[in-house]
Amino acid sequence: MPSDVMNIVAIERIEAFLTEQHKPVCEQTNSSISFHSPLWEDWFTVNNWLTLVIYDRGNFWIEKDLDDRSLQYDLRSLHGLVFCLAAALMFLIFATVFQGIAVGLCVSLFAFVWLYGGNMLLAWWRVPLAIRKMVKEMTVSKRG
Repeated sequence: MPSDVMNIVAIERIEAFLTEQHKPVCEQTNSSISFHSPLWEDWFTVNNWLTLVIYDRGNFWIEKDLDDRSLQYDLRSLHGLVFCLAAALMFLIFATVFQGIAVGLCVSLFAFVWLYGGNMLLAWWRVPLAIRKMVKEMTVSKRG
């Protein structure tokens, strides 16, 4: 994190980022901010291509070392996991009824990997990029 950006300014930028992502802030201090947004809340009104769409809970905090500060984050996707498990169970039931248990297991495993794994792979790629962009904008706006 840029050394010339104060903690409160960084937290304000993270709050703006969370607002853009439709993630309501539930707790905020001078060096941390958290959100809690159940996956079913605003399901039809939120853009599904937002970077944090799969996450239902998250924490961002500024960690200070001896020489430097860094922005840390922890994001959780429990509701997405449960939804994908339920969808995989549905595929298991239907495929088992029509094709047998072996095919049902394969189809449900594929459905889970496709739904949850695909979303998480996208998120693991997109979230760090979005956060780096946000931190970079802090530096640019501070200089400009």
